[in-house]
Formats: sequence, structure tokens, C-alpha cells
Amino acid sequence: MNYFFIDTCIWLNLAKDKNANYIVAALETLHESCDVQFVVPQLVKDEFNRNKARVIKDARQRLNHEFKQVKKVVKEYGSVNQAAILTELNEINAKLPIMSDVTDGVANKLISFMNDCIPFEITDDIKLKVVERALEKKAPFHNAKNNFADALLIESFSQFKRGVQQNDDELGDSEFYFISANHNEFSAINRLNPHEDFADIFDGFTYYFLDLIDAINKIDSALLSECEFELNWEGDETRSLSEILDCLTEFDRKIWYNRHLNLLNRISSGEIEIVPTDSEASGSRVIHEDILARAKSSAKLVEKEYLDLIPEDDFEWGMINGKLSALRWVLGDEWDMLDT
Repeated sequence: MNYFFIDTCIWLNLAKDKNANYIVAALETLHESCDVQFVVPQLVKDEFNRNKARVIKDARQRLNHEFKQVKKVVKEYGSVNQAAILTELNEINAKLPIMSDVTDGVANKLISFMNDCIPFEITDDIKLKVVERALEKKAPFHNAKNNFADALLIESFSQFKRGVQQNDDELGDSEFYFISANHNEFSAINRLNPHEDFADIFDGFTYYFLDLIDAINKIDSALLSECEFELNWEGDETRSLSEILDCLTEFDRKIWYNRHLNLLNRISSGEIEIVPTDSEASGSRVIHEDILARAKSSAKLVEKEYLDLIPEDDFEWGMINGKLSALRWVLGDEWDMLDT
């Protein structure tokens, strides 16, 4: 069995990475296959929840800043293709709110994932060992910083590992992975190695990683590529603003056209009366000549633009109305806004 002990900073880095979905998918695959068990102390959960909102906000601000910088450079130094590039950038700008929301979705998925992992409570014995480290200025207290939380994490990892190894039939059945980007607290001069003060923790069955990707690759070197390919293959690309507007216009015109035909039927049946342009008559029972003329002219334009204007049945009519409502909602209208 492989056990992963992941520092809060790694979880937070995942939460703010808009491209982290394939890494999260790999973690879920490892967890479901029972090849890896993830140990998450309450300390890590608490730190993650405290910092989640800040990390998401920072990710959104960074995305907006990067977009503005790119657009500024294109405007100042753009080539003959400047117009086309700016058009494409405007399409991306319309997607920014959705792209920003990805970080929130990843963060919530990580919280759910951590809640399904092995919990670990910090004991008084662990706290005592942390105090001893602090008094002796051992890592992670070697850099004159108050790294109490980091010390709690590494001592929790050590105690969990000892407990598992004592229950193993023979030493070596289990392997342990400590993963943290905090190299100043945990690394030796060579950042890829743990600090010498942790020599009693990192034996031949215990591994130290600064990067979660490297740790996953040690378990399964093909898994991340497979997850990335699967997500890219199955994931739906966000529609561009122009595509949304084109569809919205189509459904709007088709609904208007069918309402226009219904108007003509009501006129033919005598339910609605045609009145002169200068008539002061009003209400749902009358229509002025000039308004009707403009409506007929508009209807001819719609007929030239679209072929399948008349729905075959009530179901198709409902689908057209539902699509218009959904597209308008995406662009800021309330649900069921079907005015044409």
C-alpha cells in the first residue's frame, strides 16, 4: 500500500490552477483503485478552508490581469492581424467568468475528496515532539521562523508511518510519500532531498517530493497523461460568445416568426382587426396597418435566412423556447425570458 501525506500548500496550488482537473482526476483514480491511500490531518483541512477564498480570489485577479496585459500588448504592437487577434481576445474575455469559476469548482471538489480520505488527529505526543524540535532549533525551525504548523505536519506523518509499519507483517509492505512545496522548511541544500534533521523519518520506504506530479508519476508514469487525454477528449469546449449570440438570434427569430403566423391566423379569423395607421385604437384586438406591413416585411427576411421555421409538434416548440430561455440566462437574463 502507498500512503500520500500532502501539505496544505499543494492542495491550495491545485485549487488555484485552472488546468488542475486532470491532476485531481488522477488522484481520484488512484484512490478508487486502492493503490494509494491519502491521509489528511484535520490541520490540513482547516488551513485549506481558511485560505480557499483568498486563493480563488487571487486566481481570478491573476487571470484578469494576464488577459488585460496580453490585450494591451496586441493593441500596442499588433501586426496586420491585429483585428482578428482582438476579436479572438474578446471571445476569450466573454469566457473569463466561466474560466474563473473553474477554480471554485476544483476547490470544492478537493474538499469533497479530502473528506473521503483517511483522517488523522494530532495527539499530545506529536505536540510534545514539535516543542522538542523548536527548542533544539531542528527543521522546520532551523530558519528562525515560527513553523509550528509545518512541524505538526511532519511529526504527524512520522507517527502515522510508524503506526502502519508496526501493523505490517513485514517491513516494506507499505511505502510513504510526503509531498510539500515548502522547500525552505523541509528540504536540504539540495531541494529534492529532505532536510538532515528528518533522517529518522525518511528511510528506504519513505519518499520526499516537492511536486505532486512527480509523486503520482512514481506510482504510475502513464496515469496523468491518460487523465489529461481523457478530459481533453471528452470535455466540452466552452462556446464562444459569437456562437451563443448566433444561436440566440436564430431561436429568437424562429419564435417571433411562429407568433407572427399565429397573428395572421387571428386576423383571418376576425379575432384581430386591422386598423388605419393613424387610428387611436389600441389593445390586443387591433393591429395598425403600418405595424402589420413591417411585420410581414420582417417575416420575409426570416424566411430567406432559415429553412426549418415551423416546429413539427408541441415538443419541438417547447425545445426552441427552452433553448432561447437558457441562452438568455447565460447572458444575464432571468429564466423564462421569452420576449421577442
